[in-house]
Amino acid sequence: MMAGRVLELAAGFGLALGVFPRLMALALFAFLVPATFISHSFWLAAGTPAFQGQLINFSKNIAIWGGLLFVAGSVGQPCVLPRRTVTSEKAGEPENRQIVGVGK
Repeated sequence: MMAGRVLELAAGFGLALGVFPRLMALALFAFLVPATFISHSFWLAAGTPAFQGQLINFSKNIAIWGGLLFVAGSVGQPCVLPRRTVTSEKAGEPENRQIVGVGK
């Protein structure tokens, strides 16, 4: 239980601050998937007053899965730590080049 709380806090702060956002999103996703099925098993609460609350929390966690996967799959994320950037060899060349022999 304590390890789960530490993971949630560390990965949550890391994600919020932009420190290794992909890794933090994947760590939270890996924790949240089994936690959702264990903690919010709405199918076991069918016909009881707890059903609605369990279904809402299960659906909320599914939405969070989507957000975490979006962050993990995004390329252009802000990041606190510097990243390597790929630069073009022709970075100084102008974008619009004239094509010789076309139209004349």
